[in-house]
Amino acid sequence: MRKFKDLRKIISEDASDFSGFIRKRVGPQDGDNSVDFNVNLANLNPAEVDRINTFLGAMSAKPYIDPNQAIKEAQGKLLTVGLQFTLKNGDDLRRSGERVYPLSLFGGSFGADGSTYGYKPADDNIERRLGHKLGLMVSSQPTSTGMTALKAEIVPM
Repeated sequence: MRKFKDLRKIISEDASDFSGFIRKRVGPQDGDNSVDFNVNLANLNPAEVDRINTFLGAMSAKPYIDPNQAIKEAQGKLLTVGLQFTLKNGDDLRRSGERVYPLSLFGGSFGADGSTYGYKPADDNIERRLGHKLGLMVSSQPTSTGMTALKAEIVPM
């Protein structure tokens, strides 16, 4: 016979908030879930960077008709965790090659340097956290079918 405490670990119960929206609980009720969905990826610890690279690896698993659009979609997804990079207008990912785009966290930090009027970027918010910069390395290779294979990952610079 099972104990109630053991059953609580395997049963998912419905939970609703005051708005009436019903949310399913994920994992055990006592919080010892090995997959924690409340991780702050903007901390940029090695585990968080690995999670982001896993997402980029999944994006890289298929060839694209328009790789420029695919990297723009990745740019939007990375913005949700606070990572930002700037695409160059003349950069065409349909051509074979490897590119590194410098990353900034939450757009970098800005401030006055005292010698000029106005504000200018001071740093990328990553180097002072980690001690080094991060970049998005994107490799593109045209395939025989006319599509382009992409490989993207975050690397230290």
